[in-house]
Amino acid sequence: MISELTPEQKAKFKEYVAEWTKKGLTTEQRKLKDAEKDFTDFQIHVLKKDKPAPVVICNSPEKCWDLVDKTLNPNGKERLKFVYPYFDGQFWASWFAFYEFCRVELGIQYKNDKAYNIFKACHKYGMVFPLEEVCIVCQSPTVINTNASGLHCENGAALSYDGDNEIYALNGVVMKKEYVMTPAEQLSGDTIMRETNVEIRRELIRKVGIERMMEKLPNKLLDKRGNYELYSLELSEEVKDARYLKMLNPSIFVYHMEGVSPECNTVSDAIKWRNDNMFEDAEVLT
Repeated sequence: MISELTPEQKAKFKEYVAEWTKKGLTTEQRKLKDAEKDFTDFQIHVLKKDKPAPVVICNSPEKCWDLVDKTLNPNGKERLKFVYPYFDGQFWASWFAFYEFCRVELGIQYKNDKAYNIFKACHKYGMVFPLEEVCIVCQSPTVINTNASGLHCENGAALSYDGDNEIYALNGVVMKKEYVMTPAEQLSGDTIMRETNVEIRRELIRKVGIERMMEKLPNKLLDKRGNYELYSLELSEEVKDARYLKMLNPSIFVYHMEGVSPECNTVSDAIKWRNDNMFEDAEVLT
């Protein structure tokens, strides 16, 4: 029985994280013959099927689901509601990092080593739908762009399956395509401030820059307290006095702005409004 890891074993953590993070972010595309072998074995030895279904491989989750829908609902007038796949391939990279560490570094033997190795080989693919009639396998994304915060690309899709199922993101926050692809100088201040999602608005302000953001809209500083400033902003002809609290996020050192009640006249008012009058300590707030 293992009760404690040695310092040498703990030192191996970084190696396994690095190795399996790289595998989990693979964009390598697999051949049909490889998928046929891997997922025929998968069906026989992992799913225990006596008669494995034929294997097909698709370029994107959308194409996979099209095939699932046609297979399960051939005469359906309405598209089936999406069901998450039985196994999602490369998204299991973190689990395999754990299992491989236990197997290699701790000497733990699994009951069915053959089935485990077959299962592990399937991390090279995306999602899998092992239906009775057909085993549908998805390729890995063709594009994955990240930074330390997660998915991130300033001039294109952060994730794409050969043009399908694209995700646009900035610093780990999923964005509308137009938010990413529109040059910063063309983003209007009222568009940004009307965005209701706080994280999305923060990333838009980060993209444009807080100084340029304030230059774009008529504004008046109402109150200041430390790294907090309360402003009145003119968003449009209809909204001439929107109140916003400008603050520094100490965890990522980025200024962002949040809408507050028009009745807020001071930073303290705004802070108390945001936390339902529970406290007015700005440091506790962030």
